[in-house]
Amino acid sequence: MNSFEKQWLAKHGIRGQDPGHRPQRFTLYGLGDFAELEKSAATDKSIEGKQMLAIVLIEQGRLEEALKLSVVEEDAEEKPWHLAEMAIACRSAGQEAQANEWLDKAIKAMEGGNEDLAHAAIFLSRATPPTESELEGGRPAAEGQSHVPSPSYGQKFPRGGPRNFSRSPARFNLERSFPYHLVNRVTAASQNK
Repeated sequence: MNSFEKQWLAKHGIRGQDPGHRPQRFTLYGLGDFAELEKSAATDKSIEGKQMLAIVLIEQGRLEEALKLSVVEEDAEEKPWHLAEMAIACRSAGQEAQANEWLDKAIKAMEGGNEDLAHAAIFLSRATPPTESELEGGRPAAEGQSHVPSPSYGQKFPRGGPRNFSRSPARFNLERSFPYHLVNRVTAASQNK
């Protein structure tokens, strides 16, 4: 990364002041180096910097600080995922009321999303967990996105439903971008219960 940044700055000068933020942050997140990632994001006043700071605070268990940043996802395709991730983070921190608020928002956003998200919204809005056969009708998340509804199912229906709630997130949680570490923690916690 350091070599890339030096080469970029030598070639592009002032026009390329932040050449390494994205790949550097992606790498730091993937490695789980949250202290270094926080240093990088804390001084970045851009929307992307605030989003990354909120992510790193969530990963460090500092949910209240992350929520104070009031980061809003405007991208329609990303919004359902962001809202579901916030619900998962809140519930894993024991903030049930906040988790339910975020989940309600996520469900509304999912209802207007693609077929898989609309399918997930149906299950998340019910009072009873989906059955194994109902879940098998769904497909894994789009490339590059964690299988967020699975930990949401597991958190919403901790005492019932298919056993694969605890296995499914790990199976689909492949890309090391947020909420990779959060999903792994939630999955591990549900398997230890």
